[in-house]
Amino acid sequence: MFLLWLKFIVCAAVVVFSGYRICIYGEKIGQLIKLSRTFVGLMLLAVVTSLPELAVAVSAVKIGALDLALGDLFGSNLFNLTIVGIIFLWFVKEPKLLSFDSVHFISSGFSVLMIALAAMG
Repeated sequence: MFLLWLKFIVCAAVVVFSGYRICIYGEKIGQLIKLSRTFVGLMLLAVVTSLPELAVAVSAVKIGALDLALGDLFGSNLFNLTIVGIIFLWFVKEPKLLSFDSVHFISSGFSVLMIALAAMG
């Protein structure tokens, strides 16, 4: 049991470290080829950071754990939205709600809409 938890923690640490590095490299790639941060975040980083969820979902389906696959996908989406809200509340000292691009509201709205539609069945 201890070895199982140790492997889980090591894998989680690798994901956290990799996420930090991917963010740095994504910003450098965006600057190098003159892409906006929004584009890099929505297209490049979103695809790369979704690969762990894809791997978990495929693995779960292969072993017949469909509930695990769905739980991972919805849980990841809800966790990401929650973390964005917490980061905003924790680190932003002055309200900048009006300075966000409309694309951020649209992408957040679609995330909430997809979760709501899936929850309704």
